Amino acid sequence: MTDGDGDDLEPGTTSATMASTPVAPLTESSLHADADPALLSRLALIDGQPLGDRAAAFRQVHDELRQQLESSDGDPGRSA
Repeated sequence: MTDGDGDDLEPGTTSATMASTPVAPLTESSLHADADPALLSRLALIDGQPLGDRAAAFRQVHDELRQQLESSDGDPGRSA
């Protein structure tokens, strides 16, 4: 079954059911529960930089994280 835009839904689930299902709000603590403290520290340092430097630094972090994910795609038992 699809929800009208091509996404598959679980059997018996409709878009209306999904819209009425309560979702826990994202909080600062829930966003950081499993986060690497070193990464959070690095992101905080980047966030304090001037905009141009910040964009380049966030791009570098993004590229590094993408490389880690791509390198672990073929090995489900490996943790990054």
